[in-house]
Amino acid sequence: MTMEIVEDQEVEKEKEEEVVEIPHFYTTKELCKMLNLSRSGITRIRERKEISFTQFGAKVFFTREQIEDFIKNSEIKRAV
Repeated sequence: MTMEIVEDQEVEKEKEEEVVEIPHFYTTKELCKMLNLSRSGITRIRERKEISFTQFGAKVFFTREQIEDFIKNSEIKRAV
């Protein structure tokens, strides 16, 4: 019985230590300002699947990681 209590306490302690980091979500309007693009420009980029996004119902959001990936993948390397 004592062994079960100790195990239960250890499991509870591990659960408490697990911290879920919730990413900051940017709106389409915020992304427009960041990239100096129109709302329709962002929509075209989304439709062409050039940027990943997160959707809750009808609302569309972008995480910092999704934005950084888009910028990195949009980089044009010039021949030297």
